[in-house]
Amino acid sequence: MSDHFLTATTTVVAGDITVLVAVGEIDRDSTTVLADAVHELPGRWIVADLAGVTFCDSSGLNYLVQLHNRLAGRGGSLAVAGARDFVLRTLKVASLDRLFPLRPTVDEAVTALTTP
Repeated sequence: MSDHFLTATTTVVAGDITVLVAVGEIDRDSTTVLADAVHELPGRWIVADLAGVTFCDSSGLNYLVQLHNRLAGRGGSLAVAGARDFVLRTLKVASLDRLFPLRPTVDEAVTALTTP
């Protein structure tokens, strides 16, 4: 079990869009916290607010890809908002900015999901 702590909460902000707020470190031991938070969400669009995330390893990246693929299967998508520099660089090095939008704020991420 990880000594690091992660919390995740969700809020529906507009119709079919849910904001997932994660705070802490995302690693192989904590991705289940994210999975549990979004497991039964009916929506097709999720903004992952990572402003409070201080670390994300390859397990976290893999989880974000899986979540995006699940949403894409429903005709939706994932967007990431507010990632700190280290986490943002990690997402970009993994070329995840080509898979889903990375935006500085939740509002901009919501706009990215709702603008064709």
